[in-house]
Amino acid sequence: MCIVFVAFEEHPLYSLIVASNRDEEYDRPASPCGWWDANGPHNGILAGRDHRKGGTWLGVHARNGVWATVTNVREAGSDDESLSRGHLVLQLLAGGGIGEVGRGAPGVACTSAGARSMVAQALATAPSYGGLNALVGGGGELFWLTNRALRAGFDPDAPHVAGTPHVELGRECRAERLGPGVHVVSNALLDTPWPKVTRGRALFRSVLEADAARGGPASAQSRRRLAVELLATVLSDVCRPPASELPRTTGHTLEEEALFSSICVSQRAEERRGAGYGTVAQSVLLVGRDGRAMLTERQMRDGKPLGAPSLFEFAFSAPPPRGFLGTAVSSRSRHAQARAWALGLAVSSAACVGLATLARARRS
Repeated sequence: MCIVFVAFEEHPLYSLIVASNRDEEYDRPASPCGWWDANGPHNGILAGRDHRKGGTWLGVHARNGVWATVTNVREAGSDDESLSRGHLVLQLLAGGGIGEVGRGAPGVACTSAGARSMVAQALATAPSYGGLNALVGGGGELFWLTNRALRAGFDPDAPHVAGTPHVELGRECRAERLGPGVHVVSNALLDTPWPKVTRGRALFRSVLEADAARGGPASAQSRRRLAVELLATVLSDVCRPPASELPRTTGHTLEEEALFSSICVSQRAEERRGAGYGTVAQSVLLVGRDGRAMLTERQMRDGKPLGAPSLFEFAFSAPPPRGFLGTAVSSRSRHAQARAWALGLAVSSAACVGLATLARARRS
């Protein structure tokens, strides 16, 4: 169970802002965000890696300017997928509108036409997966793809309006081009107004509006400040709605729905079964209008961070220097970085009380 917030062409400094939580069993092995094989077919991909199935949940391709993420659709019955959803993310990243999947020339940026072709190819393979939502961007475009729609098709010239919910589930494969605005997807269809989606959208907007109001140019400092606030205010929110507001169409009990109902999922001691389940990774991706990008990921357990976040800064859609794909926090500066992030989170958490209060006031 996961949730993804996207601000597309919604901020004066950033063409794209993504904030995402990955929820998973605590004992499912995975590698944190990092650069994939430098000499293999995934050269240029920055993502975490699921060891059980080999895919990923969110990633970017620094060489073609594509990013993608996936969530599962929560539904009754066993998940009899023949392919792991994480492989669809790799297909989208490696496709990138640069020719045959995985065979594009290094550093060739994805175009609008290439992005549409990439989504059409992914749509053809979507029936092979369990219920999913995928968000993918490239070439100045943003798309949503699902295999649980009521109506099949792909019309890239009719952009979906942000905030317009898809509510009813089906078994058809569909892709839509998304217009500017804030889009949220959890484990139902795009913008379905589950409580965590509605609450998270308000918190997300509040953080972005406060950041935009500060003014000033984009910088490494301003990017990190925004990431800290998104991590602390939006992605770490543990508020659970009352039972009367929980979804009742997923085939799960209200007790099960309550476990997944907060943005940051953390089971209480009396709710835990086996190794436990909850939010295991939080990610923030910022793509500036100057072409500079930053991806930060924080590992989580029981609603608390496991050490300092990983931080990567790079030029999006341009070939990085040979032998090095981006600027990650070096191991030598890890302790200093941890102290800086801890201080930033402490300051931000106090400041974000006001933002959360503002979001609640807007809903009332």
